[in-house]
Amino acid sequence: MRAELIEKKGILVISFCIIMLVMAGAFQSVSAGEDVELPEVEFRDSELGELIFYRSSVRQFEDREVELEKVAEILWSTIGITVDGVTGPTRAAPSAGATDPLSIYLVAGQVGGLEPGVYRYLSEDESLEIVAEGDRSQELAAVALNQQAIEAAPFSIVIAADYQRTTGRYGERGRRYVEIEAGAAAQNANLMAENLGLKGVWIGAFQDSQVQEVLGGIEEPLIIMPLGYPGNNFSL
Repeated sequence: MRAELIEKKGILVISFCIIMLVMAGAFQSVSAGEDVELPEVEFRDSELGELIFYRSSVRQFEDREVELEKVAEILWSTIGITVDGVTGPTRAAPSAGATDPLSIYLVAGQVGGLEPGVYRYLSEDESLEIVAEGDRSQELAAVALNQQAIEAAPFSIVIAADYQRTTGRYGERGRRYVEIEAGAAAQNANLMAENLGLKGVWIGAFQDSQVQEVLGGIEEPLIIMPLGYPGNNFSL
């Protein structure tokens, strides 16, 4: 009996050692400062991977209106409601503590079925509130250091924020949370635009107070995104 126990223990020890050796071989042995090689990324295996791969900044656009349906999808991708839960809505972009500090403005020039003007996106009922009539893209470009992409684009989205909604709960650290949220909303819009055959560019160089005047809003503008069909000279 004792001999059998010793034999079984020996087999277990040997088996354990073999398993440990196999596991050790599955991991690369590296030292601090050395590079670790990653597996090749097969981005074409997913639609999202392709969208990320082909995403690029474009500043020249076709002189062509964009369908309102496409604009609506892009607006929804920023702060649109995905789930209207009991404790409040879940949105397309994450928000610290669900404080929802962002406002989205649409500066429309050539949008099918929509008069030129400045609109505020109302995510609760998926509608637009008109803020100012007439094409304001030239004015917006002028207060953004005359960046012609804004004037050339059929429409622009402006992401603005009421910082107090978040800093009121999290203090000064809340400013960082707001800017993280703005970046997430902007990237959502970028990828949705790419999915719809549109392109654009992020613009952060502008006169804040003058952009507020163009928008007729009180929130602090963070990102201007002119969007449209890429110009004929565009190539990957």
